[in-house]
Amino acid sequence: MIAADEYPRYIQYLRTRPEFIDFSDEEMNILMNNMKVKDFHKGQELFDQTDERSRFYFVVSGLVRPNGRMKVMNLRSIRISSKT
Repeated sequence: MIAADEYPRYIQYLRTRPEFIDFSDEEMNILMNNMKVKDFHKGQELFDQTDERSRFYFVVSGLVRPNGRMKVMNLRSIRISSKT
């Protein structure tokens, strides 16, 4: 989980993105309570077709290249998981 003192920085960033611009404060808080920030190294596998579909990744910085499997190119992402 993201530390509470980091919420404002990520909320401010996410509110600039079209995918999150219409989120209410309540929806944004739910998102913050369920997300993790994760750094990946170049060449590290992000996911493959057999992974469970209970989360998604939002790329904050870096590049992901599909190569049969998703490979990372210097990536910082936000992983958002359901709590089911």
